[in-house]
Amino acid sequence: MGNDDNEKLASTRRAIDKFCERQLQKERRELDGPKRRNQKPEKITEAECLSLMRKLGWKVQVYEAKTTYSQIARRWINQSMQAGICDCQGTMLDGRSIAIEFKAKGKLSTFWRTKNIRQQEFIIEKINLNAFACVVDSAQLLWQIFNHWQCRLVGGSLSAQNYLMEALPKKPSRYNATKSKPNPKSLPAIEQIKDHSLDYLDDPED
Repeated sequence: MGNDDNEKLASTRRAIDKFCERQLQKERRELDGPKRRNQKPEKITEAECLSLMRKLGWKVQVYEAKTTYSQIARRWINQSMQAGICDCQGTMLDGRSIAIEFKAKGKLSTFWRTKNIRQQEFIIEKINLNAFACVVDSAQLLWQIFNHWQCRLVGGSLSAQNYLMEALPKKPSRYNATKSKPNPKSLPAIEQIKDHSLDYLDDPED
């Protein structure tokens, strides 16, 4: 076999190899599904806050809904947890309960979106049950809320509860005209905070 034949053979093999590689890449993309565009920016907040909580000695667990790509439906499917469960729960060194919702930096107001109404109920209920519950977009905010809350505990549980209610994200005016309201049954101690503005109950969205 001459040199020309060898070169042609080698060229053919390279072409076949490239074709096979392209086909393999295509099959991998089809199996993996399209790349998700929403890559959970709140994960940055979560990582910073977990570092702080561990330094404080808190025992916490992160709860996360799993999302998988369905080949049949050709879209991402949410394998959700029970509606309303916040991102992080646990206990402090003294046994007090913790419930924290993480948001991406600058996105605290999304707590009031209508689709998050059960999340709102969950956090408010935890506050009414004397847990340390809050919504944060940074470790700095978590530390600030925790320190102020500790100071208010000196004045009693009701004072601490009231502070956590005040520390919830401010509700944007665009979320005032919503159709549904948190279930009053999920707010057992709501009568204890009647001295606070309850505008956020007018129809929050998550």
